[in-house]
Formats: sequence, C-alpha cells, structure tokens
Amino acid sequence: MCRPMIQAVNGWPMRLPVLGFVARQAGYLDITRLGYEQVLGEVREHLQHGTSVIDFPEGHRSASKEMLPFQSSVFRLARDLGVDLYPGIITGNEENPTRHFRLKCGRIYFRLLPPIDAATARAFPTAFAFKQHVRNLMVKACADHEVYP
Repeated sequence: MCRPMIQAVNGWPMRLPVLGFVARQAGYLDITRLGYEQVLGEVREHLQHGTSVIDFPEGHRSASKEMLPFQSSVFRLARDLGVDLYPGIITGNEENPTRHFRLKCGRIYFRLLPPIDAATARAFPTAFAFKQHVRNLMVKACADHEVYP
C-alpha cells in the first residue's frame, strides 16, 4: 500500500520558476512562510489523514560525502506531535546532477535506518539533542559503509 506524502521544505524550491510551480502543485509545505504553531497544525492535520511528511534535515544536497548540519524543525515536530521518525540516508548523488545541471551516469543508494519511536524522541531533553542523536546515527551508518553496497 502506498501512503500519500508531502514534503516539508525550507522555502528555496518555491522561489525557482519551474520547480516552484511543481512544488506548489504537489502541495509542498513551505515551513519558512509559516510560524511554528501553524506548521505544527498543518503537519498534525496531514498525519491525521494518513499522509506521511518527508523532510530532508540538511536542507539541501551536500556537494561531498560529508553530511551537512541538520535543521531542528522536523525533530521538534516529531517530539511535539509524538510520532515515530524513520531516518533514511541517500548516497551517491553528491555530484549528480552537476552544479551546472548536467546529468551523468551513476548510482544513487537509499537506506532506511531503524525507526525511532516517539517515546525515544521525547526522552531527549531538547529537539537539538534529539537531532544530534539522529545525525550521529546517520553519520555512523555512513562511516560503517552500511549505506553503500
């Protein structure tokens, strides 16, 4: 069964001519244009209707194999809403497309890590501490080459 999903974004896709149009049509949730309480309400409503919320906590694709710092919003939302978090790692897309928007052959890998339940998320004193925990799990998975074949 395929669940409906929306993506939470930090606003930049909405400003691009073609991608912005597609993102608005797809119902992307621009979390930079709303206050936290509004975002919380919208995400709660989506979850109640069975819609999954997708977020990329780095904000954008890294140009190297080094993981960028994470934004805290999705971790705060998960804690405040009491929902499970399903971390996933995407690797192999560091240079595809190139920074000049040229496509080249390559392989992109995705690995879903074990879910983190709501009780575990709430056990951390802050969203920042929870965010750091999840980032460390993901960095370790990459370092252990668990995400590469």
